[in-house]
Order: sequence, then structure tokens, then C-alpha cells
Amino acid sequence: MPTKQSPTQLQTIRCENCGEQYSITYKQCPFCSDKPQRGGGRAEHVQKHSLKRLLLILLSVALICAACYILVSKVRPILQERFPDQNGIMGVLIGSPKEGQTKDDPNHPDDPNSSGAFSIPDSALVLGKVGDKYQIKTEGTDKATTWTSSDPKTVKVTEDGEIIAIAKGKATVTATTKAGDKAKCDIQVGSTLSLNREDFTLQSVGQSVQMSVEGSSADVTWTIADEKVATVSKTGEVSAVGLGITELTAKVDDQILTCIVRCKF
Repeated sequence: MPTKQSPTQLQTIRCENCGEQYSITYKQCPFCSDKPQRGGGRAEHVQKHSLKRLLLILLSVALICAACYILVSKVRPILQERFPDQNGIMGVLIGSPKEGQTKDDPNHPDDPNSSGAFSIPDSALVLGKVGDKYQIKTEGTDKATTWTSSDPKTVKVTEDGEIIAIAKGKATVTATTKAGDKAKCDIQVGSTLSLNREDFTLQSVGQSVQMSVEGSSADVTWTIADEKVATVSKTGEVSAVGLGITELTAKVDDQILTCIVRCKF
């Protein structure tokens, strides 16, 4: 006849971590007490794996940055020294633009004035008499570096572009830029027009003289060389300001007429 087991020996507990049955006489599961718990152990393992992966990514980024720094600070100067005409490593890889070409468009020259932007607004001028002077102005992004006259005995031109009537006749003044662009102006000395005065003196501050052009009813542009000595209005009225001598210029129909203004108090 089989013997009966005591209730204490038959009672067991299922482990929540490993799922094994063990006797209630044990204070903890004998199967997993020395092993990591299922839930918590797995989470800790995943966390450690993610941390390692992050450290590897950061290390890779650091290595890439170090390589870029070495390339820029060490290799690039060597390439620029070895290939001075190719702008360093990028020039070696893609090539540099040839002389007279832009980096953006090799079909167009580097100088914007080559497209005809450089010019002299006054294509023709008339200086009224010998001794008259006029400052020629140019247009364009570049500046004239040399000025020449086809006949210096008739019209002289300074290095700054000021023309001076030397004798009656005609001459052509040419302005040239550093890029080689040229602009011309035809000059004639001698005019049928004249000013009502060629030289006058103002004897007190505020004294004025009305100037006019004889032989033309066209609009006149009046300018004066030194406004600290005298000023001129749009209508040609000249007023004394301070001691000195200056020159008044009238431009009408592309003709230049000048007059000496003296202020003596």
C-alpha cells in the first residue's frame, strides 16, 4: 500500500523569472538564483549594447574629423606649393580657369569692361579757345590707366584725363584701361560760341556777376572749379565766397567755354 506524502513536500512555487517549479522550502528559486533574471537581465544587456554602439559612432566621427583636419592643415599647403597654378587640391581635381576666363563661366573674360561697359559719355567736345580746359569723365566699373592725344600740339591731355586746348584744330583723345579696353573722344579747338566775359574780378563777399553764352539758346551746364572761392547757380550767376582764383566752365551743345574768376577783397 503506497505511503502518503506530507502536504509540505507536495507544495511548489513557479518561478516568475525562469518559469521552473521549486519547493516552497526554498527561500528563492534554486534554478535562477545564480543567473541573471529574464526580464531585467535582457534589458541590461540591450542597454550595454546600445552604449557600445554609441561609443563606436562617436569614435568614428572623431576619426573623420581628425582626418579632415590633417588634410586641410597638412596636405593642402603641400599641394598648393607643388601646384601653385591649380589652387591646391581642388585645382588638381577640377582644373583652374585659364587666363582671361572666370571661374563661373570660362567663355567670358574676367574683366566686365570687355563687354563694352567702359566708355566716354562725351564722344565729341569743342573747346572754345586756346587755353580752355575740361575734365573728361568715363563710365564703367574700371578706370582709365592711360590717356593719349592724337595731336598733342592741338589738344594736350593729362594723366588724369584733363584736356587742354593748345591751338586751333582737331584731335582725338583716347582712354585705355588696364584690361585693354578703349574709349575715344573727338576734340575741336575753336568755337562760334562765346561767354559774355572771359575774365572778371569780384571785390567783396557776396558780390555776383551774371554769366551767359552768346551764340546759342540751348541749355547751359555751369560748373566752377573751387567753390571755396566762388559759387555758380544753375542760371550762371557767379557769387564771391573767399579769396582766390578759380575757373568757371560752361558746357552747351558739347562745347566747352571757360572764364577766369578772381576774388580780391
